[in-house]
Amino acid sequence: MERFLSARLNSLRGKRTKSAFSKLLGIPYTSYCDYEKGIRSPDSQTLTAICRTLDISADWLLGLSATPTAPGLILHEEPAGYETVKTAETVFHERAICAEAKAAQLQEEIKRLRAMHKEEVATLRELLQDLTKALSQQKAPREKP
Repeated sequence: MERFLSARLNSLRGKRTKSAFSKLLGIPYTSYCDYEKGIRSPDSQTLTAICRTLDISADWLLGLSATPTAPGLILHEEPAGYETVKTAETVFHERAICAEAKAAQLQEEIKRLRAMHKEEVATLRELLQDLTKALSQQKAPREKP
C-alpha cells in the first residue's frame, strides 16, 4: 500500500516542492516526506483530509482502485464549518512555523548582543584601569619646597 501511496502522492505533487505541497495538504513537511518516501502511512484522519483536498478517493490513493474518484463520490459536502476549521488549522500551522523562525532569529540576535556586550564591558574595564592608573600617578605625593 505504501508503494501506491508514495507513487501517487509524488505524481499528484507534480512540479510543486514538497514543502509547498505539504502546506497545501495542511500536513507537516516531515510527515509528507515520510509518506512520499514510503516510510510510513497517514492515519485515517490525515488520509481523509488529503483525499478531500485533492478531490480523489482513498481507494485510488492506496492502490485499491484504478480510478482516482469513485462513482457518485461527493467530496465537497463537508460538515458545516469544516472548511473554516481546516483553514484555521493551516493558518495556525503556518503561523507556528513563522513564529519558530522568528524565535530562532531572535535567539541569534540575543547571542550577538551578548557577545557585543562582553566586548564593550571588557573595553570599559580597560579604560577604567587606564583612568585609575593615570589618576594614581597624578595623586602621587609631591615634594614640598
